Amino acid sequence: MRLPTRLGLLLLLFVAACTARAGGGGGALGPDDVPAPLDGAPDDDVPASPDVAPGDDAPASPDVANPIDVPSPDATVIDVAGCTNMCAAATCAGTALVACERGADGCLHPAVARACPSGQGCLAGACVAGCPSGCPSGFVCGPAGACRPSDATRIALNLVTTTVSGQVTVNGLAPEYTSTAICTPTATNDRRATIRFAEITRGYAFTFYTTGCAGVAPFTGTIYPGTYRVSVEGSGYSNVPATAQLVEEALVVGPAGLGGVRLDVRTATVSGDLTVNGAAPMYTSTAVCTPTATNDRRATINFEEITRGYTFTFYTRGCAGTASFAGTLFPGTYRVTAAGLGYSNVPSTEQRVLDMITIGASGASNIHLGLVTTTVSGQVTLNGVAPEYTSTAVCTPTATNDRRATVRFYDDARGYGFTFYTTGCAGVAPFAGTIYPGTYRVTVGGSGNSNLPVAAQVVNTGVVVAPTGTGGLRLDVITRAVGGTLTVNGVAPMYTSTATCTPTATNDRRATIRFYETTRGYAFTFDTTGCAGVAPFAGVLYPGLYRVTVEGSGYSNVPTTSQTVLDRIEIP
Repeated sequence: MRLPTRLGLLLLLFVAACTARAGGGGGALGPDDVPAPLDGAPDDDVPASPDVAPGDDAPASPDVANPIDVPSPDATVIDVAGCTNMCAAATCAGTALVACERGADGCLHPAVARACPSGQGCLAGACVAGCPSGCPSGFVCGPAGACRPSDATRIALNLVTTTVSGQVTVNGLAPEYTSTAICTPTATNDRRATIRFAEITRGYAFTFYTTGCAGVAPFTGTIYPGTYRVSVEGSGYSNVPATAQLVEEALVVGPAGLGGVRLDVRTATVSGDLTVNGAAPMYTSTAVCTPTATNDRRATINFEEITRGYTFTFYTRGCAGTASFAGTLFPGTYRVTAAGLGYSNVPSTEQRVLDMITIGASGASNIHLGLVTTTVSGQVTLNGVAPEYTSTAVCTPTATNDRRATVRFYDDARGYGFTFYTTGCAGVAPFAGTIYPGTYRVTVGGSGNSNLPVAAQVVNTGVVVAPTGTGGLRLDVITRAVGGTLTVNGVAPMYTSTATCTPTATNDRRATIRFYETTRGYAFTFDTTGCAGVAPFAGVLYPGLYRVTVEGSGYSNVPTTSQTVLDRIEIP
C-alpha cells in the first residue's frame, strides 16, 4: 500500500535529509545512494552503505559485506510507513547476490541480482570477502569471489577418492543364503545384498556387493568423500528383501574414508487371509489347480508404504478354502490392495482393501482383508434404439464378434477401471458384469461390428454402483450427422495422381477432414469422395465443440500438411 503522493514525497525528502546529516554532508540523493531505513537498522544513526569501504567513516565487517538491504521474508510486515514488504529472503545466484533493494521512493522493490563488490563472493545470501571455501593449489581468489587458475593452460585437477567398508545385517544378524543354487565365494551368486550410495548434493552414485556365502556379509569399495543416502536390497540369493530399504539418510564419508559401517535392514512379517464378500474366493480356472504351483494364486496382495514408496507383493495359496498369505516386508505404514490373477472370482482390477495399516518391528498377523464386489447391468442404445450389427462377418451369439458395443466404467477417485461388452447379434444390446461399489464415469464405444462409432463417448459422469448392485442402466449414445464440401482457394480440389482414380476406392480421397472435440477429446476422420468436381464429405460424430483440420491424401493438389480450417464450431 502506498501513501498519497504528496505525503510520500515529504517522507522521501525527510529520509534524504536524515541521510545527508548522518553522512556528515549535505546534498540531494544520487542514483546510487541508499536512504536510511526507518524501522531500526543495527545502527539507526549510520546505516551501512554499499559505497563505504573499510577505514571510512562507517567501518564495514571484515568478513561479510552486504551492500543490499535484505528485507524480512515475512510478506505481511510493514517495511516503513506507507510501504508493504513483499520481498523474500536474500539468496545467491552464482557469485551474485539476489535480494530486494530500497529504491529512491524509500520502499523495498522485488529481487534483483547484483554482483558483489570486487574480491567478494556470495555465500548463504550474503556477500563474503574473498572466496568462501578457499582455493586449491594453483588457484587464486579472483575479483568475482571465485577461484581463478594462475595459468589457465596448466590447470592441475586432483581427483580425491577414499574407501568405505562395513557389513550388512538383517534385524541385527548376518543375512542367510537362501538360493537353491550352490554358492561359490567370489562368484556373483555370493552377493547376499547390494548396497547403493547416493551423494546428496553432488549426485554421485556407487554400488557395492556383499561377499561370502555365510556368516558376516562384508562390503568394501572406493568412493568419493561426501554425504550419502544409503540403501540396501537383496540380490535374490538371501533373506534380504529385493526391495531397497533406505538405511542411512546422511552418512558422511570424509577424505580419510570410513570403515566399520553397519547397515542393518529391519524387516517384519505379515500374514492373513482374503475374502470376497465375506467368503473365501473360489477357484474358477479351467486349468487343474496344483497347490503351491503358480496357478493356485487366487489373489495377489500388494502392500505399498505411504511415505517411502516401498512395495511388497504376496500371493494367496491353496486351491480352495481359506486364501491365506504371508511374507516379509519393512516396518512402516501401508496401503493394501487386492486383485485376482484370472484363476478365481476375484476381479483382476485392484481394489484398495485397507487405506492404512501400520506394521511395527514385531510384524502383524491375522490381517483380514475383505474385498467387496457387486454387479452392474443394463443395455446400450444408439439415439434411443438398439445398435445394428453391420459387420460382413456372420455374427455368432456369445462369440467375440457379437460385441456391438464396449462399455467402460472408471472410478476416478479410486482408479478402478472395468470393461464389459454387449452380447447378442440383434435387438437389445445388454451388458452385465462384476464391479466394485463406487461412483463411475461411463463411456460407450463401438467394437467395429456395429453402427456405433468406435470413439468412446462419455454417456454418464456419475453412475453410482451400490454395494447391493445396480441394474437397469440405459446407456444411450447420441450421434449427429455432419457433411459438406471442400474447396481449395474457392474451387474444387484437383485429382493429380498418376494412378487412375476409381470412385469409391481409396484413391479417390482427395482430402481428409478431421474433427477434434476440444473438451472430451473425441476425434473423427472423414474422407472426401469422387475423382473430380465437388469434393463432398459426410459422416457421423458426437455433439460437442470441435476444431476442424484438412490435409491432402497425396492424390490431389491439397497439401499433405494439415491446416486448421475451423478453430471452434459447435455440433449441438
